[in-house]
Amino acid sequence: MLWMGAAVVAGAFLLFLVQPMAGKVLLPLYGGSAAVWSACLLFFQSVLLLGYVYAHFLARALKPRAQAAAHGAVVLACVLLPRAAPQDPGSPPPAPQGCDENPGHGERSRAQARAPDAPR
Repeated sequence: MLWMGAAVVAGAFLLFLVQPMAGKVLLPLYGGSAAVWSACLLFFQSVLLLGYVYAHFLARALKPRAQAAAHGAVVLACVLLPRAAPQDPGSPPPAPQGCDENPGHGERSRAQARAPDAPR
């Protein structure tokens, strides 16, 4: 029973260690606003809830041997499936398909706004 408590504490520690690190990496990539941080929190809390649902389902519906097989399949899928990550951690994510490549085409740039005599 003690090892299960240690596993829960280790899982919670890792979750709340990884969540801020992932948020810190993603914030600059997606604009650094409070909405990005909120989306990161929402994602991690939703995944935590899904993990609880998964554990509840395994404990209620399957026998221990089937639980081990199901969990092994989930872990194997996580290892084998490709992960989504930006190519260069310092570069912004690519624009969605169909978006205008130059969204501020009708507006003056910051440099032009500072220098009123700049050619247009």
